Amino acid sequence: MTFKLREIGLTATGREIVRDSTVDKKVLTVGRAAENDIHLPDLAVEPRHATITAAGGDRIEVAATGSLGFGVDGSTVTEAAINAASGAELRFGSYRVTVSRDEDGAVLLSIRQVEEAGGAGDLDEKRGFSLLSVLPGKRAVSWALAALI
Repeated sequence: MTFKLREIGLTATGREIVRDSTVDKKVLTVGRAAENDIHLPDLAVEPRHATITAAGGDRIEVAATGSLGFGVDGSTVTEAAINAASGAELRFGSYRVTVSRDEDGAVLLSIRQVEEAGGAGDLDEKRGFSLLSVLPGKRAVSWALAALI
């Protein structure tokens, strides 16, 4: 089966850059590692996060290969069967992959990084990668160092 990948990026001025490529494989890999078919450089994405498999006809199956799940139309799951004709939106970290059908019959995967307005969920996600919760505050460290000197 043929997958068509459409990567949509933004320049510093906000102009969109669209890169199309065609992949003739039955199984695509998604993850942070560079050897994946869909490379998503985000710390919230595992090196080998998921696989997208052509299940015949308009159906594709998406399965998480690691411990983290992914989002499908707003809900977090570890596997999903999607009809490309009706479409769906997959979420991997800060990336959105929109599944649809192209004019030539191939499954079209549009990949876009979205910056969400810093809500409470975004702050909680960043705290997961921060050392602030295990280290003492600046004031306590400065008093300890002053006492040591």
